[in-house]
Amino acid sequence: MTIPPLSTEPIDREAVVRRHTVELTQPDPAAVLTVGNGDFAYTAVITGMQTFATFHDQGAAMTEKRLVVNTATMATWGWHEMPNPDGFRLADAMSTYETARGPVEYPDRFDIAGAFGGDVADEFRAGTWLHVNPQRLDLGRIGLDLRPAIGAARETGPDALADTRQRLDLWTGTITSEFTYAGRQVRVTTVADPHHSRVAFRIESDLLAAGLARVAVRFPYASDGFCQTADWTAPGKHTTSLEARDERSCRLARSLDDTTYSLQLNWTQGRIGPADKSHTFLLTTSGNTLDIVATFHPRRWPLHPQLRLRRGLFRHRGVVARHLDVGCGRRLRGQQRSARRGAGAPGRALPVPDRGELLRHDAPAGDGSDHQLLAGQVPSGDALVARRALPRMGPPRAARTQHGLVPVHPRHRTRHRPPPAIRRRAVAQARRPRRP
Repeated sequence: MTIPPLSTEPIDREAVVRRHTVELTQPDPAAVLTVGNGDFAYTAVITGMQTFATFHDQGAAMTEKRLVVNTATMATWGWHEMPNPDGFRLADAMSTYETARGPVEYPDRFDIAGAFGGDVADEFRAGTWLHVNPQRLDLGRIGLDLRPAIGAARETGPDALADTRQRLDLWTGTITSEFTYAGRQVRVTTVADPHHSRVAFRIESDLLAAGLARVAVRFPYASDGFCQTADWTAPGKHTTSLEARDERSCRLARSLDDTTYSLQLNWTQGRIGPADKSHTFLLTTSGNTLDIVATFHPRRWPLHPQLRLRRGLFRHRGVVARHLDVGCGRRLRGQQRSARRGAGAPGRALPVPDRGELLRHDAPAGDGSDHQLLAGQVPSGDALVARRALPRMGPPRAARTQHGLVPVHPRHRTRHRPPPAIRRRAVAQARRPRRP
């Protein structure tokens, strides 16, 4: 048998991956697309967002005996445990069996049929509670609120959509969704950050300015059901508080029993406020294009900048500075003021640290938007990085790489003596790889 020689031609990896681009042309409750990074996932329906939760509800599908795939937002850190007033322990669910090698214990005191039917015998209550706790937490739903007219009821299903087309580019990790609603075109671009629990959207449609399309952020209670990830019938069991930061960002603090987390929202233009329904918030805009960056955190981060510095990382409008020593806080605050002046000065670009080549997606001219959605491609070239909305920058040729050195404050030289190699180091870089 003759073995053919190995090919010396390089593999066109991009062509191989894009050979498997996913395209959907009609709504299907069993077909959804997901963006994420292995630790975080956001599942979108045909609109590119989580617009029709009822259409993909698994609880209703079981009753109707049809197949659906649920939409959810989840992270590996997102867990919840139902209250345990009886103090169940693992020993309460154990059964002892005699064997030739002596007694053996198994945690088998669990009645799955009773759990599905809601009728659990007392002897199986401990095993049932331990079997379903803790459970994965659905962090929230971010979708479109579509209405045929001002004051009309919102759409709960995709029947009113026409010309639907959705495409998942596996090479860039980008979902592009297009459809027609109320006779007007809508285009939604969805990307996820490959390193953080963050997802970003760009919505383009004149339905936004007309008030017929808004962005709805909804939060459910946790569910210990076998097929469901969310419980929308228990609004009194959890809390959601809106903490406005400025006119284009806010933080939504969540509390479910002993579980707390938060969602930070940044957008280009518009305003957010609570809706008539509990745990629901609506983001409206007067423009035809809206960029949104949603970042989930496993705990409520402090809002004060000085507290952020103590955590070792300070971010402000695209400037990423690493806090290397106790005495550099004053210098970092000075850089913050410089960044603000640079962002507002015409013809100047704000240096932005690079994680691969950065891509600026400019908003279409004439829509009133004065921000950009920043996305960067990771070195492997297989995903887009979702970044927060940034102020409009000047021409790229005006950007210059500037390095700032942070000396150790004399007052802390004795108490904090870092190795000589890191006493003076660049804290902000532009378009250069991060130093090890």
